[in-house]
Amino acid sequence: MCPLMCNGIIDNSDSLIKRVFAVDYRLTSAEPFQPANAFPAQLIDALAGYRYLLNTLGFEPANIIIGGDSAGANLTIALTRYLVASTSPALPTPGAALLVSPAGEWLLTHGDGPDSSWVRNQKSDYVEPFFRGYSARGLLGKLPPDDVYTNAWISPSSLRISKPDGIYEKFPRTCVVVGEGEIMMDAFQTLRERIVADIGEGNVTWIEEFGGTHDFVGLPFEPERTRAWKKVGEWAKTL
Repeated sequence: MCPLMCNGIIDNSDSLIKRVFAVDYRLTSAEPFQPANAFPAQLIDALAGYRYLLNTLGFEPANIIIGGDSAGANLTIALTRYLVASTSPALPTPGAALLVSPAGEWLLTHGDGPDSSWVRNQKSDYVEPFFRGYSARGLLGKLPPDDVYTNAWISPSSLRISKPDGIYEKFPRTCVVVGEGEIMMDAFQTLRERIVADIGEGNVTWIEEFGGTHDFVGLPFEPERTRAWKKVGEWAKTL
């Protein structure tokens, strides 16, 4: 298997994942920096990387796992959706998708009450500043401000999407890796429910490590990191 990574790192221990192709996609920015690379710049770059794997390197789509962590997992969802929706025989659906700590919404829609993961996991996570407006402004560019809540291509886990059914329709087998201590856990649960509703529970593998913080699999966070990667490896062997 060869994963196309929309940023992040793959640990290949106990896994069939032996080669990784990482896409150097354009990063968005917003004021006070120079605004640049609003959506869909990243999707275009990821699509170019996928075509390179198919057309230049000759990989079979069934042997490709599209994966990413955090914002890269958000991009993985968008790229997979695009490939599923495409009618071009030159853009077949990949063999599987791997979503690590997927950023499914860029401004909070899941509530900030005392029982919410946003509050419950404040002391165990570190990514709150990314969800206070900067990332949303960068991705939106000149799109309407409300799109950060209602556009499923940008925030597929948002509770303000009017018709969430079908976002993950015809997705390949999908593995979702999250840490129990993440502030986005509520959004992860929504993501899981939507994927299962569209492709069936048997096609979704959920890996949740107790105490894990955001993107813990890419940090020296043991034993949770190694334990999670071994589970990803077992999942890869079933593909």
